[in-house]
Amino acid sequence: LPSGMSGVGNDHAARIHYRATTTYYTSNETYAQARAAHISAAKDLYGAGSAEEQAVWNSFHGVNVGAAWGVTPPPSPPGNNEVEPNNTLATANSVTVSGTTMNGTMSSSSDIDYYTCQLGAGRTITATMTPNSSSDYDLYVYNSNGTLIGSSENGTGAVDSVSVKNTGTSTFKRYAKVIYYAGATGSAGTYTIKLTF
Repeated sequence: LPSGMSGVGNDHAARIHYRATTTYYTSNETYAQARAAHISAAKDLYGAGSAEEQAVWNSFHGVNVGAAWGVTPPPSPPGNNEVEPNNTLATANSVTVSGTTMNGTMSSSSDIDYYTCQLGAGRTITATMTPNSSSDYDLYVYNSNGTLIGSSENGTGAVDSVSVKNTGTSTFKRYAKVIYYAGATGSAGTYTIKLTF
């Protein structure tokens, strides 16, 4: 067994793989996305930090896809910083691991930042945006067609959070959008956004 992993048995491995492929996979899955899908499936079925989740981390690490499990989970995706351009749905930064916190910057008062994830059928996305203490940025969530399905417009320094359930029977993309309302821009215009799905 590679990377110091312990086996979880064929039954648990099969359940994790089945859930990953039927809930999280897209039609053009990359190795990194497959890893993220299996991690999410293991968490769904057996809980965060479970032996099953640890085994998934370590098994993918054993074939050089992502980090091994440590005392605390390594950050994912590496860097966790927004990458420009991400001012349209088509250029949205992809978040592949539920619970990932991304670091963003409002470069100007006209800056728009989009993030996207795959939301499984029956699952809920919660987007939580925390601005710097002197700024007011707003948060919006859109469906795969670009239709607004949730928003939060709290004041200066206040956390904005939106939760929306996928009531469909298929996995769909969801988008979170952060825009400037007032306050700092440039190097001082920082915020974090966490997507849980």
